[in-house]
Amino acid sequence: MNEAPAGHRAVLPLGIAALGVVFGDIGTSPLYAMRQCFTGVNSVSATSGNIMGVLSLVFWALIIIISLKYLLFVMRRDNHGEGGIIALVALLGPVSKRHAGVRLWLIPLGLFGAALLYGDGTITPAISVLSAMEGLSADNPAWRPWTIPLTVAILGTNQRAARLAIGLVVCLWIVDWAFLSANLFKFLDGGWYPLIVGIVVFTIMSTWRRGRQLLTQRMATGRESLQDFRASQAKQYASRIPGTAVFLTAQSEEPPPILLHHLSHHHLLHERIILLTVRTRDIPRVPAAERIQLEELSKDCFRLELCYGYFQSPNVPIALRLCEHLGLSIDPDNVTYYLGRETLIPTDDDIGISLWRERLFAFLASNAQRAPVFYSMPTERVVELGIQIEL
Repeated sequence: MNEAPAGHRAVLPLGIAALGVVFGDIGTSPLYAMRQCFTGVNSVSATSGNIMGVLSLVFWALIIIISLKYLLFVMRRDNHGEGGIIALVALLGPVSKRHAGVRLWLIPLGLFGAALLYGDGTITPAISVLSAMEGLSADNPAWRPWTIPLTVAILGTNQRAARLAIGLVVCLWIVDWAFLSANLFKFLDGGWYPLIVGIVVFTIMSTWRRGRQLLTQRMATGRESLQDFRASQAKQYASRIPGTAVFLTAQSEEPPPILLHHLSHHHLLHERIILLTVRTRDIPRVPAAERIQLEELSKDCFRLELCYGYFQSPNVPIALRLCEHLGLSIDPDNVTYYLGRETLIPTDDDIGISLWRERLFAFLASNAQRAPVFYSMPTERVVELGIQIEL
C-alpha cells in the first residue's frame, strides 16, 4: 500500500487543531455570556424562565451566526481557496471608475479589520488560559497563588496554539449590529484595548503604504525613459566587463535609480543587463507557468518580471535558472545583484505626508527585512549602493 504524501498526512493533525481552536472559542464564549447574565452588574435572577431564555438566545445566536451566516455565506467567499479579511479585500481588484470610490473605502475598512486582529489576538488566548486556571483554583484553593504564573508559562510555551487562536479572530471580528451595539457598553470596561491596538496597527500599515508610494514618486522624479537610456548607454559603454548584472526596479518602463547611481560612480556596465521587477499579485499563489515574463530589449539588455502570490516567498536565483527555458541561459555563479539601500530623510514640507508619519516610515524602513534576504539572493553576490532620499 502506497504511503500518503506528506502534505496529506499533515491534514489530519491540522484539521484536529483547527476544530479544537474553533469549537474551543465558540464553547467558551457562551460560558462568558451566561456568567455575565447571572452575575454581572445588570444581572437577572437565576429563575428557570430566565435560564431558558438566556440559553435560547445563546442557541439561536450560534445557529444564525455560525451555521447560517458563516457556513452558508461567508465561507463561500474565498480567494482561490484562501479566506480571511486580507484575502477577501484582494478580491476587490480593479473596478470601474463608477465604483472606484467604494473600493477606496472598502480597502481601509478591510485593513482596519485586519489591524483589530492584533488587538483581539493579544487578549483571546490569555483570557481562555486564565479562565481555565481560575477554574482549577475555584475547585482547589491551593492553586490560587499559581494562577497568574501558570497562565504566563502556558502562553509562553504554547505559542503555536496562541497563533492558531489569533488566526481565528480574523473570521470572528465581523458581527451583527445587534451584537456590536450590545458590546459598545463594554468599551470603558476593557473594550477600548483591542480598538486602540487596532488603530495603532492600522496607522502603521497605512503609513507604510503611503510612504512606499511617496518613495516611488521621489525616486522616479527626473528620470529619462528606458528607450532613451538604452540609446545612450549603447554609445557610452561599448566595452563591457564579463558577467551578468541584475538591477532591481519597481518601474518596468524606466531605468532603475540604482543603475543610474551605479553608472554615475563606476562608469562601467556588465556584458549583460537584466532589469528585474518582482510583483505580488492579489491571489495566494501564482502557478510556475505564469510566474516569469521575459522581454528582450536589446541583445545585451533584458527586462524580467516575476509574479508571486501573497503566500509565496520570492526566490530570484531559482527564477533566473528557469529563464533557460525561455532562451536566456544565466550562470548563477557569474551574476551580480545590485540593490539600493535608501537612507530616508524626513522633510517638513507641504508635499506628501505629515512630518511625524515621514519619521515613522523612515523608522519602519530602517528596520524592514533586507531585500537580499527577502528575495533569497546569495549575500556574497550582492552589491548595495547607498542613496539618500528626501521625503
